[in-house]
Amino acid sequence: FGAVAIGQQGATEPNGCAIATTVFNMPADIAGIKGGDLIVRLNDRIIRAFKDVVESVAIFGPQRRIICSVLRDGRIHWFVLNLADHHNDAPVR
Repeated sequence: FGAVAIGQQGATEPNGCAIATTVFNMPADIAGIKGGDLIVRLNDRIIRAFKDVVESVAIFGPQRRIICSVLRDGRIHWFVLNLADHHNDAPVR
């Protein structure tokens, strides 16, 4: 799951996975996802909890681009994550 690095376990929300923080220069950061975003969908998979994110990323694999739908400021935003954009030893933002 470190290849996505979208948060620190992410808090479970009723309708998604809240992002606490992103890691600089990791796929979520590169795509534009921010702390405070709520992930509600990865490709066609509905996200209800952190475990859904982990399971989805495992299914997609490391060389895949995925569309991440997030709720931010009451609106849905879409981001393309390239799971191959993984850089080791990146600092947390």
